[in-house]
Amino acid sequence: MSEQMRKEFEEWAKRHHGIYSIGHVNGNYSNQKVADDWHVWQASRRAQKVIFPDLCFGVDDEAMIYKGEMKLQLNAAGVRYE
Repeated sequence: MSEQMRKEFEEWAKRHHGIYSIGHVNGNYSNQKVADDWHVWQASRRAQKVIFPDLCFGVDDEAMIYKGEMKLQLNAAGVRYE
């Protein structure tokens, strides 16, 4: 998973489990509840799927983001796309 996704998860985990709950042992979370939540977090992101046309319009309907740029942003967020 992306570093951005892990960062977002750890910010959430700190608020919900406490700052000391996100320690790592051998690359895994040492707190079992946090480890379980991390697996659920990843699964929820994998379940998301964005389908978009060649051009995506911004909020003001004037700014366009091309597919290549959108793919970069979705990859950084850990979101699947088609």
